[in-house]
Amino acid sequence: MLIRYGWLIANYHRGFSPNSKLVIWLSGMPSIPDVSKDQDYVHFLAIWYDVVIPDYYGSFRSEGEFSPDWCLQTSIDTYNYFTAGWVTADCWSGEEITVHPYKNIVVVGSSFGAGFAIRTSIQIPQISSVGLISWAVKFADMNLIWYPEETMEDVQWVLYRGGLWNLYRSAETPSWNEFYQDQRWQSYNDIVQELSQNNVFIAHGGADDCVHVSRSRTLFDELNSLNPWWNHHYCEVPKGWHSWMTKQIAVVEFCKWLIWW
Repeated sequence: MLIRYGWLIANYHRGFSPNSKLVIWLSGMPSIPDVSKDQDYVHFLAIWYDVVIPDYYGSFRSEGEFSPDWCLQTSIDTYNYFTAGWVTADCWSGEEITVHPYKNIVVVGSSFGAGFAIRTSIQIPQISSVGLISWAVKFADMNLIWYPEETMEDVQWVLYRGGLWNLYRSAETPSWNEFYQDQRWQSYNDIVQELSQNNVFIAHGGADDCVHVSRSRTLFDELNSLNPWWNHHYCEVPKGWHSWMTKQIAVVEFCKWLIWW
């Protein structure tokens, strides 16, 4: 179902009985809404997690400006709304929907969305765990093996070429270049230090030619080095690319981890 609360527009999926567990899914970009990113929710429903997939502010059907600050605000508002509970209606059918307060919330970021999943989990320590799939946030001070990879200029070209530019409003603002060069918010080292205190699931395709897998490997090693007693898990998909198939396999493994950890 499609729901609205203030500026927030989100796809909301829930099981057949009232539930207190929720996954906030922060999707990658550029993509067409309601297509590939909504194929993942069924796996979470199978383990009794409801799922909400918000449109980032300034993109698709949400109002506002598409900027790093507003993308982060999208996920924070989603958490606040779903822990408070409210009454809304399905935008398609008009059916009234009561959203009960959720007590156990997990945030998952795929590709582009992983950077905001990280920052959301740091700003809201009540989030029980965080999932990072094909992590794609560029930090200037990371000591990794660099490979040709997607930049914000590449993303803008894909938006133009695919006719999606009107779906991401204000995507050319200077704040994006600052964000990709790690000039906004915390430094990478500060983020890793704080993230090490969380339950973290990391997944990446071993043959990813968009964001090299060394990024996720390094993050996992650093988290374990800082806090070896915490629950950090790494899943590498052999021969997996930066694709929906890698994401599907990662989601299944993430669900297994949520059940057993």
